[in-house]
Amino acid sequence: MKCDHLNPAADGGDLEACPKCGAIYSRVEATAAAKGIEAVRRPRREPTLEAPADPAPIFSDRVELSSPRGSDLQAFAAVMRGQSLYPTFRGLVQLGYWVGIVLAVLCALAGFLSPVFGSGSDRILGAIGGVFFALFFLISAKVAREMSLMLADLSDAAVRLAARADR
Repeated sequence: MKCDHLNPAADGGDLEACPKCGAIYSRVEATAAAKGIEAVRRPRREPTLEAPADPAPIFSDRVELSSPRGSDLQAFAAVMRGQSLYPTFRGLVQLGYWVGIVLAVLCALAGFLSPVFGSGSDRILGAIGGVFFALFFLISAKVAREMSLMLADLSDAAVRLAARADR
């Protein structure tokens, strides 16, 4: 329709996009109808057991963990992160991560030195507390970093999808 690419895998979903140019078929048809241009109808696939008749979700690419495309997705994510629209945010996330790692190391060091330099019950409680807080800061730093980078990835992807939709 927009790019003259025929998509034999089209199932007729309302938000289905062309794999070549990213144009959403229903919106191109609506624009063509508003301008009085006859849009070329895309072929509709009959429902089968493998492909039901209900429309596919917007992001219908399913990637199995064992799929060879997995490495392609990792490479794509690395390229997308390298060309991020939010490099300052990503830098601050990395700084926060390393601050958390330093806190975890200091807590572990205090926990291991507590039995040597402590006295009485402080020796055992200091060791337990040091190890506990070291694990807490380590896990918190890793989870916070992943969550923050996922947010930046989602923001980058949303901007790129919006840019593709405007073309």
